Amino acid sequence: MAVLGVSGPWSMANGQAADSQAGPITISAPWSRVSLQQRGAISIFFTVTNAAEDDRLVGASSPMSEEIEFRQMVTFSGVFRSARMAGFNIGPGVHTLLPDGPQLIALRADTLTEGSVFPLVLTFERAGTVEIEVPVLNPRAIGPP
Repeated sequence: MAVLGVSGPWSMANGQAADSQAGPITISAPWSRVSLQQRGAISIFFTVTNAAEDDRLVGASSPMSEEIEFRQMVTFSGVFRSARMAGFNIGPGVHTLLPDGPQLIALRADTLTEGSVFPLVLTFERAGTVEIEVPVLNPRAIGPP
């Protein structure tokens, strides 16, 4: 898969990360929460806008984590759980990863502090890869700054 151009700049303005793009895919409003455990699991959220045909988010990586999984929150026997997924279908339009829905989970992640930022590379079947910078918010955050 070819690596496509990524828009920048990577700086954060007003506490928000800049949008990043790979072909028709735009990533905006990325965020995460403070890690409360050493080498624990960290949820990662953002919005994906697809201006073209169906695509699929198939991979994610970051130097701050050994592994990143795709998860979807589901109710099973009355209990709210996260189910592991092979990836996320990204049809045309806007798709948001949220705490009570689809999300990425960084496993065995470095301890992150509020106000820090970490890089995340997302891989799409058609659009290729896009690198984003994810700001770390306080543990009670419910959305991007």
